[in-house]
Amino acid sequence: MATPDQPQPPSPLKALGRAALDMVRTRAELLSVEAAQMQAQLVHLLVLAGLAVVTIGLGLQLAALLAVAWMWDTPYRLAAVLSATGVFAAAGIACTMALVLCLRSASTPFSSSLNALREDLAPG
Repeated sequence: MATPDQPQPPSPLKALGRAALDMVRTRAELLSVEAAQMQAQLVHLLVLAGLAVVTIGLGLQLAALLAVAWMWDTPYRLAAVLSATGVFAAAGIACTMALVLCLRSASTPFSSSLNALREDLAPG
């Protein structure tokens, strides 16, 4: 029997518990990194959506201005307003398409964590 002064060897149960806690800690760190990545992606998508709304809105306002300018006598005003309307409408369409592409290419949330947990639970 060991005396109280002598260090006792670690039990296999303690070693197993420590390994399990280390694994949980690693998975929690991975989960927090993925959460930060998802947050950054969400901010990016919100910026694109905001730009799309603003540019399409400006395009529609300029289209209304085009209708008013149609009644004026100078043909240069019509060409300028038509050009500006086209530019803003094209920018709005481009932002909307970029937003749709980002939404379609978005990965499954926490996919790395789920894959790591599957590997941990796999036999062998």
